[in-house]
Amino acid sequence: MKRTRMNYLTSLLLLVVGFMGFQSCDKNNKPQPPVVEETLSITPKEASIKVGETLTIKVLLGQKEVTSQAAFSTTPADIISISKEGKITALKEGKATLKAIYNGKEAEATITVTKKEEDGPQPEFMLPYLRWFDSAEELIAFETARGNIPAEKDESMQYYSFQTKSKKMPVIKYIVGQSIQIDLTPEVAKSEELKSFLEKNGFIYGSNDWTPKFMNLMTDKYKTVTGFIYVEYPGVGTFLGFNLKEPTFETLPFPLLDWNASEDAIKKFEENAGRKYLEQRIDELGRKEIIYGSQKLGEEYEEMFIARYLMKEGKLVKVLLQVTPANYIIKPAGEGFGIMGAFDTYVKGLGYTISKTGDKKNLYSHAEKGNKFTLGQWTIKMKDGRKRIFASMNFVPLDGPDVID
Repeated sequence: MKRTRMNYLTSLLLLVVGFMGFQSCDKNNKPQPPVVEETLSITPKEASIKVGETLTIKVLLGQKEVTSQAAFSTTPADIISISKEGKITALKEGKATLKAIYNGKEAEATITVTKKEEDGPQPEFMLPYLRWFDSAEELIAFETARGNIPAEKDESMQYYSFQTKSKKMPVIKYIVGQSIQIDLTPEVAKSEELKSFLEKNGFIYGSNDWTPKFMNLMTDKYKTVTGFIYVEYPGVGTFLGFNLKEPTFETLPFPLLDWNASEDAIKKFEENAGRKYLEQRIDELGRKEIIYGSQKLGEEYEEMFIARYLMKEGKLVKVLLQVTPANYIIKPAGEGFGIMGAFDTYVKGLGYTISKTGDKKNLYSHAEKGNKFTLGQWTIKMKDGRKRIFASMNFVPLDGPDVID
């Protein structure tokens, strides 16, 4: 049975402990220079930009730039967005706190977004919101910030449409995390103007000729996007379309699966794996749960791995690895999900065998490693209000129950 849970994820931040500088003396009682700890900073520390504008910040450790290696978060989440290279885009009016974390240190900056003095005419051509794994709320904030008006919606299907002021692209339609359709006329679809716009934004035509009413779009800029143009599709019309191209991974950072491991051993393993301690709590079954996590912001999606260790009477009894984007492992479909073939191939290559549980879930077992797991799906709401869908690998010892909640 598949479940979706709503949890509040503790922010992936550690308290930075400040150390008092002191002077030491050598054996000749000559004072040594004080040790100065390098601090993390964001430049500029304060800035004001208008809706739709961009600003590039830098993260410095002392004098060394570490922008691309830092992890970012914004509060609230819908005022600005930021790329891994430090490029900020103003989404709507308001004030946002930008937080950067690098090597256990953190820094903050304040970004104020103001209204455009004069909106002027809306561009005739525009790209949609191409971050597939962001929430509907973030998508809506993006579209309304650039002046598009919410129209039809069906939240059960995650369908949202927006009316624009453009005569050439009058309506943009989304099924969140799956596909996008932008209405066109046949004349606009085959125009050199549209072709030039798409080329400037990273999409080139896959052929010199239409076959007969279809044109495939190719891109090296986007790793998770496929595009195409269809002229007079029966029952739909003429449109520019974009579909999700499933993200790929080279390896998954498995948690520690030693059922005799102590809390200290878990801590050491997780630190070496690059995950930070988040929190610990007692769950509804009285088990102690210790949680570690990592986060990486990318141009197209946010990658997070959460390891949750459950201990009973000092013994490790269950481990969860939660992963977003969930599409590394599963294909979310409302309350249910399918399983990605690439994931099954990957775990088979690690030596896992696949069978079925009593409730007809896939059960992945590894006799040599002494563990087995099933898959789950979670919706997690983070402290800054953003929602993400996670896949989970739910591990228990090999002699544990097959039905793993």
